[in-house]
Amino acid sequence: MPHIGSGMGTIMSASELPMAVVMSSLVLGEHVGWVQWAGVLIILGGIAFGNLWRREPEAHSFSPIRAFK
Repeated sequence: MPHIGSGMGTIMSASELPMAVVMSSLVLGEHVGWVQWAGVLIILGGIAFGNLWRREPEAHSFSPIRAFK
């Protein structure tokens, strides 16, 4: 994933299954039960949670790489 980065690659990989469920319902007319919709919401909630609660690195922490710049 050199072009999009590992963070965006993880988001895209995790959102593949929810999109497949949504598209199968819309395009193919497949019946999707409430359990499948609940699974889609859990997956999308996990993606959102992971992105909203991302910890920022502390500015005052020591980094050997920054020490020599």
